[in-house]
Amino acid sequence: MAPLCNYRYCVYINTNSNGREPPQLKKTPFKVSTHPVRHRGEQRTQCEYCFRPGHTAEVCYRRTADERQEQRQERMLIKVLTEGLAQQQMHHPEQPFQATPQPPWQHQPGHYPSWNDSSSIGLRTNVGDLSHNFVLRQSADVVAVTETWLSDKVEPTFGRISGYSPWVRKDREFRAGGGVAACFKDGLQTQELEIAVPRQTEALFFRMVLADKSGLLFCVMYRPPRQGRAPLDFLTEELDTLLQRHKCSHVMLVGDLNPHMEQDAYNHLLVVQGLVNHVTFPTHERGGMLDPVVTDLPEASIRCQQLGPVGSSDHFAVLSQVELQTAREDATPRTIWLWDKADWPSMKQDIENTDWEALLVGDADARARALTTRLLALQQVHVPSRLYLSKPGDPAWFGFRCRASAEDKHAAWVRYKRHPTPRNKTLHWEACKRMLSTCRWAKNQLREDRKRKLSGSGVGNKTWWRLVREQQGACQREALLPLTRPDGSTATSTTDKATLLAEYFANKMMVDDPARPVPQLAQETDNTVTTVLVTEEQVERLLGALDESKATGPDDVSPRLLKHCARELTAPLTTVFTTCLKENKWPSVWKEARVVPVNKKTRSQSPPTTDPSRCSQWWAR
Repeated sequence: MAPLCNYRYCVYINTNSNGREPPQLKKTPFKVSTHPVRHRGEQRTQCEYCFRPGHTAEVCYRRTADERQEQRQERMLIKVLTEGLAQQQMHHPEQPFQATPQPPWQHQPGHYPSWNDSSSIGLRTNVGDLSHNFVLRQSADVVAVTETWLSDKVEPTFGRISGYSPWVRKDREFRAGGGVAACFKDGLQTQELEIAVPRQTEALFFRMVLADKSGLLFCVMYRPPRQGRAPLDFLTEELDTLLQRHKCSHVMLVGDLNPHMEQDAYNHLLVVQGLVNHVTFPTHERGGMLDPVVTDLPEASIRCQQLGPVGSSDHFAVLSQVELQTAREDATPRTIWLWDKADWPSMKQDIENTDWEALLVGDADARARALTTRLLALQQVHVPSRLYLSKPGDPAWFGFRCRASAEDKHAAWVRYKRHPTPRNKTLHWEACKRMLSTCRWAKNQLREDRKRKLSGSGVGNKTWWRLVREQQGACQREALLPLTRPDGSTATSTTDKATLLAEYFANKMMVDDPARPVPQLAQETDNTVTTVLVTEEQVERLLGALDESKATGPDDVSPRLLKHCARELTAPLTTVFTTCLKENKWPSVWKEARVVPVNKKTRSQSPPTTDPSRCSQWWAR
């Protein structure tokens, strides 16, 4: 090895075996393996860049640039391995989230945060910081993200935020980078729109239902700096058509548009469509306003503010508070029967004292309706019950006790704010501790229930696999998509969907000509059934074998009541069943059922894309 000392920063190269002098070294010694060396008696120099001796500032500049390039390439190679870290960060954040108490059932103005990330890591590693420090803390209704850097290899359930819908994504195809995504708070009525956009345009369109049944056209778009003006020209030409086609009265556009690169096309869009950008502050760490919030809403009804960077992103999160009443799913009233406190002796005594001969008169319909009404009245008298409202965004473990504790906590907080006395402060603190204890108990109960179902005798059935997918976060769709009515309108709310499906399934079960005679079928056996006898012993045996854990039907008569009072109900039920057989008629009150639609693997929005799952009264099972 022979040293070549053309520069202070010297290199070693191998000489050939013939002992010839090495060739002249070019002025780029940093392109080969380099090692600093200092000759005997030579004074060391100091770098002006890093203040270390042994090399010049020019070499240090280039070496630092090479190191940065290697780090960027290394992050690109290992970004797939960071997915597990993002999931762990999402479930175990460093800082616990504390929500601000809000009055129950009060509609707040809509919050539409738009987080735009241009880093080389994207949503994969920043989803934890985004969800806990921005989305949940600000109680956002809509979350829009650009430059997600996701691909089709990432599962659809990746990074789902608790209390929000799964991410609706549009990933960039054929190469890394880009991509947009959005998610919505549970209970918000939204519909994803399938709109043909220009090639390589990364945009998502949604229709958000407002309180007056009109719509807001919500668009999330990412336009790379060197893409051109095609996406902006598309919005300029087609925005009016989209508003009219989807019956929207307003429009809102968020995302990373890089308007400074195509300022003329951006200004033309604002002028032609009458839009205003409400972002007047920098959204990038270098000072640029790259992420506008463009809308045609009144200027006084929207406020935008900067929240700071999200994770490793060089863009700032933008929070937009919109004074706009959106349509939300109504809270569903639920009746909780406290069966462990039921007065069974009194109920059995009242059933025995009932004059069933005078009550069960008329045809099969009248007798079945009278029996159902009497049992439900006795159940309401002898079984304590509680009524509470179930919100669409409530977790699975958030039941009646949690709701009652939350309302007590809110009442204590309001009382303390009005009268800040030491006693009210103590009462509020005790209510908070009871709330935490109740929620902890409810979570443990749900965990133990799932553990019992997963380790029970039904291993491998459909319910078991559904629970496994829920634990793994692999449930892709939990709610029905918006359905299209025959007249072309869209059913978005839960009530509208249920009404449309009920009409569809009811029409399928109706006969065009009910009065026509029954077709005569060929008799394939010599044995015939002339009479069917229903005995009280058979009825009592079947009532005693009922499963108390099963759900009730539409009449709200619980199987617990039928099983505990099997001996007392044998006579009236036998009378009703015998009447049905004599009249060859099944009571219409017992034909009602709760039908739960099950999604098929399709994106169609028509009712035939669902299969019914029926839950009828216990008399019809």
